[in-house]
Amino acid sequence: MTRWLTPILALCIVVLPPVATLYAAVPGDSGPMLLVHAPWADGSAIAYRAGGRPLGPVRAPMGTLADSDDPRNFARLARAAGAWVVLPATALLALCVPGSRPPPNSDTP
Repeated sequence: MTRWLTPILALCIVVLPPVATLYAAVPGDSGPMLLVHAPWADGSAIAYRAGGRPLGPVRAPMGTLADSDDPRNFARLARAAGAWVVLPATALLALCVPGSRPPPNSDTP
C-alpha cells in the first residue's frame, strides 16, 4: 500500500495545479477560446458545429483555438458538439508560462 502512496502524491502535486487553473478560468464575452477535447476528436469540426472557426495553422492533439461571432453561446454549443472544456485562450498562458497569470478581462471595470 505505501509503495503506491508516493507516486499518487507526486501525480497529484503535478496534475492538480494546472487542472485547478483550467477550471477556475471562465469563458469571456469576447476573444478566442480554447476548446479542450478528446485526442481522437476533430477540434476544427467541433468549432464549426458550434458556429465558430478554428484559429491558426497548428493542430494540437487535445486542444483547438477557435473564435466565434457569438461568444456567449459558443462555449455551450462547443461543449454540446464534443468539447470537454471551453476556456478563454488566455488560460493557455497560465499553463505554458510558470508563475504567470492570464491578463485581466478588459471588459471588467
